[in-house]
Amino acid sequence: MDINQVVQLTFIYSLIGLAAFMDGFISPSRMSLIPELVEDTKIGKANSLISTTDQSFALLGWSVGTIAINYYGESRVLLVSLTLLMLSFFSSLRLKIKKIKEAKKLPKWEIIKAGWFILFSKKNHMRTITTMDILEGIASGIWIGGITLVFVIEVLNKGEQWWGFINTSYYVGSILGGILITIFSRKLEKHLIKGIIVSSFLVSMLIFFYAANSTAWIALVLVVIMGPFYQLRDISQQTYIQKVTLDDSLSKLYAAKDNLYYLVFALSVFITGLISDYMGVVYVYFLAFLLYLISSIFALITFRKGNQSPQIDKVINEYQ
Repeated sequence: MDINQVVQLTFIYSLIGLAAFMDGFISPSRMSLIPELVEDTKIGKANSLISTTDQSFALLGWSVGTIAINYYGESRVLLVSLTLLMLSFFSSLRLKIKKIKEAKKLPKWEIIKAGWFILFSKKNHMRTITTMDILEGIASGIWIGGITLVFVIEVLNKGEQWWGFINTSYYVGSILGGILITIFSRKLEKHLIKGIIVSSFLVSMLIFFYAANSTAWIALVLVVIMGPFYQLRDISQQTYIQKVTLDDSLSKLYAAKDNLYYLVFALSVFITGLISDYMGVVYVYFLAFLLYLISSIFALITFRKGNQSPQIDKVINEYQ
């Protein structure tokens, strides 16, 4: 490898790292803006519309992206991607939000700690939701490409193309789920906690049947059915968090939440890889079933202990 190749690779990986770094700002900011941009009664509908749009473009990107690269080359595809990002940037400039009061001057560590304080607060069951996220985040390793591919080959006895069918089925189910939740968003907002618990339990059951099944077409159907319940769980949780958390605290909360997600996902990749290698890929799915089941039972017990105030205590304001 000559010096020019080293420079080019360094430049490319630096750009990828910079893009990933900047992407870390997008998700917390976007989710924090929703309560400010829509009416309180329409937060659930907004979340479902955003989730449906995300899943739709993810499906479109994965399916059309490869074809576009083959026909038009990577340079043109990158140019189109850059154009779309610029359009997104200019569109964001039109957003109008209320001015945030000037933050108190606190040490950087105190500012960082604020989001984690909210994330593990006992108020409004945030600690329960965070525990569920950790358990289900470890279980999310079942959808890692390598695990899915091994399951398709060893359990379903199909070729690599069925890996794509499984992924497509998941996105189709998620899109259908998002549309259904958008239609029934008003009813959902009255039963957010039930939505979180029931969807986690039903996902656990579907994963169990998926692991116990060896027929490819049944596996596709099960994945499609899982999509709406994954959506129900995520949208119910997002809406609940946005309703019970002070607006000025949402960005800190979502920043900590995203960091926790990446840490748990890394752990999930490690655990699922070990189980798949030493015990068999089926046991990865049985572990996921168990984790989702524990999560739903834990939530049911904890949420039943009593309702708490509709907003996290204003002690959090000391960090703002």
